[in-house]
Amino acid sequence: MVEDYSQNLPFMVVGEPTNLEPVNGHFGIGTITIKAKGKAARTSIPRQGVNAIEKLLVGLRKITDFSPTGGSLLSLTEISGGRAENVVPDRAQALYNFRISPQDKQTDYPVKFRKILAGLDLSVEPGLILSPVKSIIPRRLAFLGSGKTVPYATELSFFKKGLVLGPGSIKWAHSQKEFVKIRELERAVNLYFKIGENHGL
Repeated sequence: MVEDYSQNLPFMVVGEPTNLEPVNGHFGIGTITIKAKGKAARTSIPRQGVNAIEKLLVGLRKITDFSPTGGSLLSLTEISGGRAENVVPDRAQALYNFRISPQDKQTDYPVKFRKILAGLDLSVEPGLILSPVKSIIPRRLAFLGSGKTVPYATELSFFKKGLVLGPGSIKWAHSQKEFVKIRELERAVNLYFKIGENHGL
């Protein structure tokens, strides 16, 4: 888990694109890498080797039947392995991406994976995990609206108390078509000033 900075700041506004609609809840994000080790050998004498990709596939088939809880999402996003077309692969790995719902009470997914893969010669290595967020919009900011929950993650995971509010659409974020309308940017500036005034900032 990441460090919680919420004790140091009274309220945080993250300017990710939300079409200026307040987001007070969002999913967390995490990764788990499954690794397999084998023994390299020439493909002309494969019995002298141990195929890491085949070992990995056994584990991946077991994980296929697993579903996260509470509306969380799981995706297999990367698979890599092998050294050359004429060498039995001595290494292979697969990367899973989690989107962790604020309603999910089971967040220790590395432990779950280790139980699923028990008895197999595979390692389970968790990456950085950002916690899900469910923040309360203060009454003095009620003019923003009631807020909503979205399936992506933002820096609000580091601060907990606050909301996500910004011009532009998440639909175009991180794409070649990403843009913000000038009039929406001007409205965002006014909203940020109003938030500061009403929150005593």
